[in-house]
Parts: sequence; structure tokens; C-alpha cells
Amino acid sequence: MAKKRSTSRSTDPFAMQFKGDECFCIFHGKEQFLKEEATRKLKAAIEQNKGEAPEVYQYDGENISLADVFDELRGVGLMMQPKLVIVNQADQFTKKHRDALERYSDQPETSATLLL
Repeated sequence: MAKKRSTSRSTDPFAMQFKGDECFCIFHGKEQFLKEEATRKLKAAIEQNKGEAPEVYQYDGENISLADVFDELRGVGLMMQPKLVIVNQADQFTKKHRDALERYSDQPETSATLLL
């Protein structure tokens, strides 16, 4: 049985709620502060859900390959700590790899979260 993907949207950017089991997130908009606040809330939700803070990996979307992102998502750390893989400036990255990212979103890694 396929896992149902949940989508939630709110007109209030401070009403963002995360469960901590999200595997794929896209934050967009011009307000950097709001994206940083949403990222902070996502990290806190992952920590609450998994019992420990996620290991955070940040990459520049203009200089990272899709294979490197997928390797990081699928790689297992020694401590089995949850991962949060962030691709910043992901506009061109997303456009270039849209089909692969859509396929990934259908069956994402459950031990890692991809944030574009």
C-alpha cells in the first residue's frame, strides 16, 4: 500500500506545523526569514519525532549533482541519526531534475528529509 502524501497549506506563514516524519519538503518564496523559521520548525519536529536532532547537510543547488544529493539521502551514518538534507538556491536544480525528484517523492527515504 502506498503511503499517502499529505499536503498542508496555510495563509499564515507562522502557522506551519510539521509532524517530524516528513520526507520531502519544498519551501519557496522571497522572504528568507520565513524559510529559515520553517526550517527551524522542521528540525525541531524531526527531533521530537525521532528522539534526536537530525544531522544537517547543506548544499548549493547550483553546484551539487542529483547523484550526490541522492547518495547523501540514502547513505547511512554510523550513529543512525536522522538526516536533513538541504539544497539551497534550488530553483535551477529543481527545474533540471524535476522528473527524478517527482519519482523520488513517490518513494522517499524514510530516515532522511530532503528540503528544497
